[in-house]
Amino acid sequence: MRTTGRLAAAALAAAVCAGTGWYVLNLERRLEHPFRMADVMADYQRYADKLYFAGQARNWELARWYLWKLTKASWVVADGDVAEYRPVEEYDVAELTRQMLKPALQGVGSAIASQDAQAFQSAYTTLVNTCNACHHASQHGFVQIVEPDEPTHKNQKYAP
Repeated sequence: MRTTGRLAAAALAAAVCAGTGWYVLNLERRLEHPFRMADVMADYQRYADKLYFAGQARNWELARWYLWKLTKASWVVADGDVAEYRPVEEYDVAELTRQMLKPALQGVGSAIASQDAQAFQSAYTTLVNTCNACHHASQHGFVQIVEPDEPTHKNQKYAP
């Protein structure tokens, strides 16, 4: 049994033994959607920041790594494994991710594969614009992403 499964089973057993329905309900929700959208978005932002500076430094191996991390995080959303905040029920974040983010990530991947700095910059700008378009489509237009001007994580070397 995976560690997550063991923890879930232990938490469920503890909640049942305690006789508190709230714990059981909360656990069921966490098992249904194991990731919180805010946490996944924080991962996106961190990986996108690092991707940008790896690409600017033409460290294509590092850029490929952060693109993989972004892609992996997008699978969580596209598969519907997130508990999301929805001010209205007029959108499907999983579908938006599949339709909007996947092509933008593929564009970045093509630029990295060709090791073309100009294509990378263009694809990264498209990625940022796609993030903002998705935020707007999901009633979160107040969250605006920009291209970074300096690394958030200053203790990492981005040059190859």
